[in-house]
Amino acid sequence: MASITKMDGNKYRVSLCVNRRRATATITAKSEKDANAQAAVLEARFKETGRMDGKTQVERNTLTINELGDKYIEYLTSKANPVAEKTRQNYVNYLRLHILRFFDGRNVNSITTEDIHDFLVWMKSPEARVNKTNKRPYSAATIRGSYEALVCMMALAVRWNYILKSPCDLVDKDDIPKKVAKPVEYYDENQLVVMLNALDAETQAALDKADAMEKMGTYQPLTLQKNRIKALEKQVLIYLAVTTAARRGEILGLTRDDIDGSEKVLHFRHSVLYTPEGGVYIEDFLKTQDEKSIFLTDDMLKMLSNYVEQLDKLFELAEGSIPYTNRLFVSLKNGKICQCGGIPFPDAYSEWFANFIKRTELPRITFHKLRHSSISFLLNNGVDPFVVAKIAGHSTLEQINKTYGHVYDRSQKEAMGNFIMLSKEYRDRAAGYGLPSRCGIVI
Repeated sequence: MASITKMDGNKYRVSLCVNRRRATATITAKSEKDANAQAAVLEARFKETGRMDGKTQVERNTLTINELGDKYIEYLTSKANPVAEKTRQNYVNYLRLHILRFFDGRNVNSITTEDIHDFLVWMKSPEARVNKTNKRPYSAATIRGSYEALVCMMALAVRWNYILKSPCDLVDKDDIPKKVAKPVEYYDENQLVVMLNALDAETQAALDKADAMEKMGTYQPLTLQKNRIKALEKQVLIYLAVTTAARRGEILGLTRDDIDGSEKVLHFRHSVLYTPEGGVYIEDFLKTQDEKSIFLTDDMLKMLSNYVEQLDKLFELAEGSIPYTNRLFVSLKNGKICQCGGIPFPDAYSEWFANFIKRTELPRITFHKLRHSSISFLLNNGVDPFVVAKIAGHSTLEQINKTYGHVYDRSQKEAMGNFIMLSKEYRDRAAGYGLPSRCGIVI
């Protein structure tokens, strides 16, 4: 039985004794009747859960999918190993754009396995599209991502005693889109050469144009220097992507302090990322590790040194209108997302790259595929896979083997060609003409 004691103002002290267990709490109530009603709720909680702030089964049964979604997102960022902001935003999108659009307002305990089946059928139809002008259904990866987010939410609901069993447990496996490993798109050595030649030509053309405009004397020096930086930063960005296999955000996060000219090493320690909710921001770690260091070629080091010199000239001409920063990549104009002198918008570089590739008439690939091209180039040229994994930032060979199996297939075919040295035909010809074997001994 609950005992209520009036305190100052609208405060009441509630004392409980249930099965020889005692508890007290101070509540705020409008009247003694209201205090008695609140005390009854506290007593029911205490009897069922042993806590005055515990959730009774009746209260748990009223949990909606919207409330569970909020708890799930909060859990992702408060657990022992919280997810990165970019990952959190992906789960928010799965929840807001897909799960809540289908289950909005439903009580969690009312969702059945049949409802999950209907959700997957809906996700496979164009009706699930937020943009109704797009008549194609979502990709298998998007559908699977939304389903896996729902599975995790329901698993947590079981763990938190909101439901006894997850409705996802009995879903027919055939309803779930399977992971399909797509062939990795990348440029081969010849295509990389074509791309870099085109990049060099465009960069030089932009620099020559700026020099010609400077001689005319009718253009602001700061404007011309901005044009030079815009051309040079694209060149530096692409060359770094090809020669270091770094991700876009890792390159954009570079600072002057990351360049070790004496050791010819470049340290990657930061990542520039963007989410619609969080805007542009910097993380002081990489996607899969805290940092990584890559050796630079002399040409790459020279290109970086020249670029830094041009940045210094830009800040000098700006006279404070562009705040000085030690970052290698900066925004040169004010906009909704970025401020002049601030962190650059990552997607702008990807959009530029897509347009650049169109002008080269090369097969269209995304900026991220330059990373695949770099890794494939190293593997094709006989670099030890362990070294390639370290350059790529993978802790094990598993990802290299999984993603770049096509390169190994090609290398294996070439390696098998070496056994021609042991064929009878070759040995007969070698014996007749004194050809050397692979070990250098004349047969």
